[in-house]
Amino acid sequence: MGIFDFLKGKNKSASPSVDGRRATIQAMVAMAAADGEIGEEEIEEIDSIYTRLTGQAVGANSISQIAGAFLHKKLSIEAMMANEREDLTESEIALVVKASYLVLMADGVSADEEKQKLNEIAAGLQLSDKQVEYILKDVK
Repeated sequence: MGIFDFLKGKNKSASPSVDGRRATIQAMVAMAAADGEIGEEEIEEIDSIYTRLTGQAVGANSISQIAGAFLHKKLSIEAMMANEREDLTESEIALVVKASYLVLMADGVSADEEKQKLNEIAAGLQLSDKQVEYILKDVK
């Protein structure tokens, strides 16, 4: 199933690879932590969004571990995504972008820091603004 099927929401049951799962959760954590911290509600929201998009729960403990590593090491999300890029399928790249955007919009407010994180994620994945716009055109 290709990126177009994913964008139409037809592969919710498709399981991302280990690389796809890791990249998606890392990007979601980076988005939630754009303000420098991540709370329990944000962790629950990440799990909820990931489950909704993939049909698989991640679990708060796994998300908390990723969040802890991200916050303590001050990791660059752009560099992390660039490192993951060649191991991701088109569908997984779209999943990373969609999931990140849904975290950005979860509180109904799109802060500048969050927009910057989405730009960094896209840059790491080597996506143009038009490609990101296309991936997000049907996201609600």
